[in-house]
Amino acid sequence: DETELREHRGWIEPKDAGNYRWPIWSVLKQNAYFKMHKDNTPLAKNGYLIVTSIGNPQKIVAIGNSAAQLEDEWKWLENSLIPRLDEFPVSDEDKIMYIETKVISFTVEVEHHKPKNHGSGKYLSKYGLSNEEEVARYRCSLWTYKVPRAGTIFISKNYIVFDSSMLQSPVIIPFNQIVKLSKHSFPGLPGTVNIDIGKVEHSIAISKIGELFDILNRFWVRAMNKMKQSVAFLKQEREADIFKNVSLDTTSSTEVPEEDISFGDIKQLRKQEEFSNIFSFPPEVVLLQEYKCKFSQAVKPQQAEDPVLNYSKVEGVLYLSSTFLCFYSKELKTVIPMEEIKRIKKGKTSKDYSEFGQLGVIPGVINITTRYSLFIIEVINRKSVYKNLINMVGSRRDNRGDMSYMDHMKKIKRKNLIPDGFMRDTTFFSTDFISKDENLKERYKDYMRLYGKDIELVQTQELKELIRCGIPLSYRGYIWLVTSGAAYDLVMKGDSFYEELSERDEVGEEDLVFKQIEKDLHRSLPQFQYFSKDGEGIPRLRKLLRAYARYNIELGYCQSMNIVAATLLLLVDEVEAFFLLCSIIRSIPEYYQKDMLGSIVDIHIFEDLIKIHIPDLHSHFENIMLDITMLAFPWFLCLFIGYVPLEVSLRIFDCFFCEGPNVLLQVGLAVLEIVEKDLLEINDPLMIIHHMKDVSFDSDVLLSLSFEKFSLDVEYITELRNFHKYRALQDLHNSNKSTSFSDLNRNTKFSSEELEKLYRQFQKVLPVDSPDSCLRLEHFKTLFVKHIRWWSEDLNHVFEIFDKHNNQKVSFREYVYGLEYFKYGDISEHLKISFDLNDEDGLMYLEGFIDAIKLLYKLRVLDPRTKYFDGEVPISLEILETSFSLIPGFDEEVGAIGFTEFLNCELLQHAVTWERQHTEDDFVM
Repeated sequence: DETELREHRGWIEPKDAGNYRWPIWSVLKQNAYFKMHKDNTPLAKNGYLIVTSIGNPQKIVAIGNSAAQLEDEWKWLENSLIPRLDEFPVSDEDKIMYIETKVISFTVEVEHHKPKNHGSGKYLSKYGLSNEEEVARYRCSLWTYKVPRAGTIFISKNYIVFDSSMLQSPVIIPFNQIVKLSKHSFPGLPGTVNIDIGKVEHSIAISKIGELFDILNRFWVRAMNKMKQSVAFLKQEREADIFKNVSLDTTSSTEVPEEDISFGDIKQLRKQEEFSNIFSFPPEVVLLQEYKCKFSQAVKPQQAEDPVLNYSKVEGVLYLSSTFLCFYSKELKTVIPMEEIKRIKKGKTSKDYSEFGQLGVIPGVINITTRYSLFIIEVINRKSVYKNLINMVGSRRDNRGDMSYMDHMKKIKRKNLIPDGFMRDTTFFSTDFISKDENLKERYKDYMRLYGKDIELVQTQELKELIRCGIPLSYRGYIWLVTSGAAYDLVMKGDSFYEELSERDEVGEEDLVFKQIEKDLHRSLPQFQYFSKDGEGIPRLRKLLRAYARYNIELGYCQSMNIVAATLLLLVDEVEAFFLLCSIIRSIPEYYQKDMLGSIVDIHIFEDLIKIHIPDLHSHFENIMLDITMLAFPWFLCLFIGYVPLEVSLRIFDCFFCEGPNVLLQVGLAVLEIVEKDLLEINDPLMIIHHMKDVSFDSDVLLSLSFEKFSLDVEYITELRNFHKYRALQDLHNSNKSTSFSDLNRNTKFSSEELEKLYRQFQKVLPVDSPDSCLRLEHFKTLFVKHIRWWSEDLNHVFEIFDKHNNQKVSFREYVYGLEYFKYGDISEHLKISFDLNDEDGLMYLEGFIDAIKLLYKLRVLDPRTKYFDGEVPISLEILETSFSLIPGFDEEVGAIGFTEFLNCELLQHAVTWERQHTEDDFVM
């Protein structure tokens, strides 16, 4: 052990120091809890240790080859750990346990797994989860009830398992039972990931807090998405059951097998998501490579003089996709379409490369010239980057469509997109609007002279501040396209994509989606002549909404999309409006759905934020029982259009596209802050809502307050969003369950108590990762034989009978209806079951007839709890065989009968006298 230990450096997992040869060691320094030892053997390797001076046996916690190498560890012990140990009024044994927990968290390493797209090959069979493949594991400590326990956390797609020798049994947590997931960091100490499962909260102490949290959060979101699918399916099933003319759409709930996921897959997914979020890219833009680099930018001079650099050697990351070259740092970001790169050239290597000295390499320079700017990239592996850029630019030029983005921008600039009189109409704008607009235009011109134009505009903090002050009307549509990412979507799909969608055959014109669009067309900004009954905006809006419904078939159309789309059409052409609408719905994907889950969740978040930031108003709303949903729901769905003056609405759009959907929460808080005094005087909820319609806001005051007082942490809002999403899904699930139970109670013979027990048993056999809360064949068999214990025949056909929607799965509702036939079925229902389970394509032959009579007898006589049946049917086999061919309608040619003939068989008259011999007590086990 000593030899193996000497191969380590720095912190180690605490080891027993009892067997060390201490006579050859001397103490260099010590305190109340630790000693630093030196090995006095000549040429000793790693001859320095930090050992606990309390506890029996003592523990080695760090090792190095010099005292200087362990200086950081010693300082951390004295400055961070020891003060906390002094605060604990506990025994030395408990303090040793605490020390071990803290030190272990510094030695965490992720287990090695197989390469990307392959599973780990390790399963959690030890914990009764034989189908759960391990994705990752970490050494960490678990805090429950303020007691730390060092151990290992195992993660699969559906479960978290924490195992430790300090626990009597492992802690097993299904992801679909997590109520809240959060993380906390502490200066000088490992952070914690907190897992709240309702009754208990577990805290995992670990140094790689971000990595662990990302994995857990990813699988938790996956579990919630499955819950959402399940809720939607069960609601749809109930509607199909109640409204007989509504068919159940089995295509949307078709089960798609999931591929194995490895730790490498998760890391790649995280990189792709970060890439997409930074640049607001559509999902089609795939990250291929990324490089750390230094970035400089200058607008190309008109003459031959050297360009003046606006940004010089900004450290950041260069991202490459097949379509775009992108750069990102804290100071700025920019996106350049490959087809707009005019020249790529290797530049002169900088003489100032001292910062790269430790790496032993010198960065190379690549100069990239575009239509408006010169970009200078300093990167270590220049050869590889240069070669990839040359190939990507060449490939993109070969495959470009008939019209590039820049050509499109030229085309739309020739159009007068803004309706006549729009800017001059003071009904919609403040009196000094035009002068403000001209002033803003000059500021934007100055910015573009420095940082480029059109799609390659460099987005800096200065641009964000400019946008918060407003965007001139003539620039607004273009700035929206760039900051929202809609311009990149346009580059990917091309200018013709929208027209192709619009020109598709309108077979479904009578479809419900198109009917709803027609209803809402004339409710879209009717105050504008442009959208009046005969206004030219109506056909454009119709075309736009129908095109989106064809593009996003799953969503189709949702009310309030018409308001948002109409606003876009005031400032941009149809093509741009389409891609902007795609961008909006992509950024708030769950707002515009039938269940409106996203807006429901954000209402709950908004209420939490009011309680934190405007507590008096929150208390007032509670006292007068005002539901904040009545007030804020339309704000968020319509992005405040129609609820604040148009000039203010456009300013909100500006910031929404630039900074994301959290802007809606910030603006909502600012609105309430401004009118708080007035609202505190009103005690009628309806009067408050009426009052809000008459309030006018100054756009500068509102936006300034939104960002200065109500700045929101993105990670915190994301945690809240997931927390409230889980709660909302649980509410929807419970509502569906309650409604479903009410239906089943009315329409079946099961009592409420029996339904509850059936439901618990159904959930028990249901796989934790079921996408729709339905049983597949394997799990159906497990449950069915618990309820019909005497069953010994093949269950495949029984499963098909229960599966009345023919989608290879059985829902709880289907299971209850099917099971009712066995428990409470009358003679006609039992006859139908007996025939259906023994026919062949609608015909019954002799063997099937005999089996059907036997089954009918069991159904009529046996108690479902009877484990086996060794009696005989009270009709001899000889009589059955003889009478079969004598049944009226018997087809001698094929030797079979149909269902009608089966019902007319005289032998079945005996079945009426067969009665179940058992007392009526609880059926469900």
